[in-house]
Amino acid sequence: MAEHSRIAGNHSSARFEDLPKHIVRRQLNRSGNLLLAALEPLTQAEFQQGGASGISSAWVLGHLACVADLFGSVLDDGKLAFSLDTHEVFNGLDVGDAAPGPKAVRVDPNLYPKARILSMMRRSQIRLLKVLDVFDVRRWDDPAPDRLADTFQTCGAIWEHLAVHTYWHLGELSSAVERFHGTYTLNSMLHYFVWGENDTEAARRSLPPQSMIVPAAKTRAAS
Repeated sequence: MAEHSRIAGNHSSARFEDLPKHIVRRQLNRSGNLLLAALEPLTQAEFQQGGASGISSAWVLGHLACVADLFGSVLDDGKLAFSLDTHEVFNGLDVGDAAPGPKAVRVDPNLYPKARILSMMRRSQIRLLKVLDVFDVRRWDDPAPDRLADTFQTCGAIWEHLAVHTYWHLGELSSAVERFHGTYTLNSMLHYFVWGENDTEAARRSLPPQSMIVPAAKTRAAS
């Protein structure tokens, strides 16, 4: 693409017709940042360790990077940033007897150490944001390239999938990787939604009149 920085570098571009792009951008940023913030403290061994479902943090992050690379190339210049071998490791479709073992063991830590996979995720995310920056919203319902799956029949469907894809795998990791069992890391990190205990002026203004949400302190006093 000839240019890649209008929305990223100029927040004055708040045209209503660009709203879908702004929503997708925020989804990509928030989910990606949450995922990287959760995984960066893991040791290499924890990062590579497979859970009961056969996945590992390493595979999930590499998979997200490769999907972003694939779709980013489709919407950009058609060129993949990662090799076909890398895509086969993290985005292969073989399952059951045809699969080369559980997903976690497909990731060779010598070829794909933690630092490399973190970088892959960030690089692919940045590319997506740059492509989104110059994407013409009038193309939202245009047919997607034929080489994509039938579930992505339009260009907009690609962006809609990307906007939620990382969140799906955040949920997967929260229950599949032992490091996160019984922790708040993937459940509430960077968020605060317990309105009953959020006794700020902004929170009170946001509540509807005669709200059924009662502050926790008053509930305890009443009981």
